Amino acid sequence: MQGFPVTTLRNIGGMKQFNFIPNEHVGSLPFYTGKLIESAVTPLGGKTWFTGYSTFQKLLWREEEQLSEHGNFYQQTLSGFVPWHDDELQELMEEMSGYRHIIDAYNNNGKRILAGTIENGLRFSATFDSGAVPGVVKGYAFRFFTESGERVPFYEP
Repeated sequence: MQGFPVTTLRNIGGMKQFNFIPNEHVGSLPFYTGKLIESAVTPLGGKTWFTGYSTFQKLLWREEEQLSEHGNFYQQTLSGFVPWHDDELQELMEEMSGYRHIIDAYNNNGKRILAGTIENGLRFSATFDSGAVPGVVKGYAFRFFTESGERVPFYEP
């Protein structure tokens, strides 16, 4: 153990963007040691990563350590907000909840994380809110979530 490292002056909070893929669309994840994956995740033939979207300054990664007498674990959540409400978006929100996902997310400092595995993909849920008054943005608050025995690794393919 040692003291906390000295940080740089540039440490911008928040997440910038994310991509996701159903875990069943990935054949294997790259082998890695430590906390850094340096090889790209390769989707199965004909499958691809999907681009995620969240309103500016609403995308958040949270990794909360839970203490347990059986060993510590981490509650991992990527949450955001998608404005709008139509049949196409409603259908997508419903379809996504039927899968578990692997997430490639970028923070505002240019660092990437890879969350989820083939065995433990992140679940998805979304809640629609119409807003109580005119002028409030209606849309879906969403989250990808799971529990894991390890913190997510950084991802630099």
